[in-house]
Amino acid sequence: VLKQHYYESATNQKKILSDLYSLRNRPQPGRTEDNIFLLHKQHFHQPWSSFLKTATRKDPATVAEPPSTLKVDTLLCVHGLLHYSPEYDEDHARLVMVTRQEWETLTNFYASDLEVTVAPDLSTSPQLCQSCFAARLENEQKEKLNYDRARLNIRLVPSASSLDDQESDSGSSRKRPRMDGPSSPIPPELKKVMKTATNGSGAAQDVRRSARTRKVPGQKEVHVTVSSSLTLRELKQMITGQLAVAPFDQHLSTLDGKELNGDFNTLSSLGILPNTTLLLQVDEPKESFDDTSEGFSQRTEPEAGFKGTGLLHAY
Repeated sequence: VLKQHYYESATNQKKILSDLYSLRNRPQPGRTEDNIFLLHKQHFHQPWSSFLKTATRKDPATVAEPPSTLKVDTLLCVHGLLHYSPEYDEDHARLVMVTRQEWETLTNFYASDLEVTVAPDLSTSPQLCQSCFAARLENEQKEKLNYDRARLNIRLVPSASSLDDQESDSGSSRKRPRMDGPSSPIPPELKKVMKTATNGSGAAQDVRRSARTRKVPGQKEVHVTVSSSLTLRELKQMITGQLAVAPFDQHLSTLDGKELNGDFNTLSSLGILPNTTLLLQVDEPKESFDDTSEGFSQRTEPEAGFKGTGLLHAY
């Protein structure tokens, strides 16, 4: 009897909430005229979708238990404020955006004493707890920067001087267009923390990236396996082993242009995360003085047609 009840309920929910079940056509903050309701993917959507999947099988051997509530409280911190930000990329992946109609349908099946919403102007109710949010991001960043046997990609790019010439010739100084939308209510200081936690360097995502950040077909790229305690000097020595480039000729930077300095700084202290792509510029040897002087001497050598004449005494 219970399985039959679960089957009917799950079939009904799966039909009327098919987009939510499959996470299709999700509303996006700042791009809708109505409030968006938030749910936690791990604490509600995953067990809910598991229930719908197992309960609607023809002969379910085992049926996952349905959620008892919408678990909205898992989105809040100890102060009763919002612990997650839909503007932070990693939090956006942890959240499920729900339309008003879907929310009203869900509350017919599951109890909830709370609502967490994002307004069209990106403000949230309740407000984001800035102190708890920043502390959580800091802890997550520390965990990310403690790793072993992680992969780094080293991409060989033209030297700075040749790159500037290429960009000048190609007129590649055009800026990327910005997406129009409401301004974020999150303070700039907190946004900087969000960006640092996302890419390890704190560079804005909408800053122009020059041609050196895009991998050109045929451009050489090598991979090294590293730990977070590896020093910059040791990394350069590993690169020397693969590319035969002396450490003092190597100039490493991140994709957003942040140069890596300090031979004894660790990858962790430099904010380098696993699977990061670093750009390597190599000092090119300058034209030697001997080559120049040889060319000069050749140019000043008297031509054979003047030999044996009095004109040679004029030199």
